[in-house]
Amino acid sequence: MHYGCIPVGQENDMDALFGIIGVILGFLLGAFYQEFREKDTRKRLCAQLREELKANMYAIPHKKATIHSMLLALKERRILPGESVPFCDAIFAHHYPTVAPFLSQKERNILQVVYANLATVDRTMTAFEPAVTAAGSGDAQERVMIAFAHKLRDLLPALDEQENLMKSFCAKDPIDVFHMDMAYEELKRADIRKG
Repeated sequence: MHYGCIPVGQENDMDALFGIIGVILGFLLGAFYQEFREKDTRKRLCAQLREELKANMYAIPHKKATIHSMLLALKERRILPGESVPFCDAIFAHHYPTVAPFLSQKERNILQVVYANLATVDRTMTAFEPAVTAAGSGDAQERVMIAFAHKLRDLLPALDEQENLMKSFCAKDPIDVFHMDMAYEELKRADIRKG
């Protein structure tokens, strides 16, 4: 006996086939949707990372002005605390592992170098006043002040270098900070500081 065009007993086979097709389609749609969401999240985080670097570029002139004031105070035998608003690092600190696989090697290297150097600037500036105060007075304090004067002066060109690296990252034309386009043995023989 036939009901419609499906022979009796084959209804269950067709239901099973449609069920399997539905599961496969559901799985594929779910996977595509998940990939779309992840790609959108990565794109948004990369844009936010560039914005964070841009904010840090705008903070550099303020940091340099503070460092200049600290150095001037040192010349006048005064102590000007260097604690200031730290560089932004929330996006990098919390989301770098998410975006890193989708950045080029040059971009990843720049981010590592820039954020490490910005943290060093913040630590050095913040440590200045407590270190000088803890040294007490006299020769010990004088040595600490001289050491920090050298450290603070070294931060100025380092900040210029970080600014150039950030600009290259934001322009999507990253500088090769580790000269990875050179053969390793050639790099070891080269004097990188000359250019």
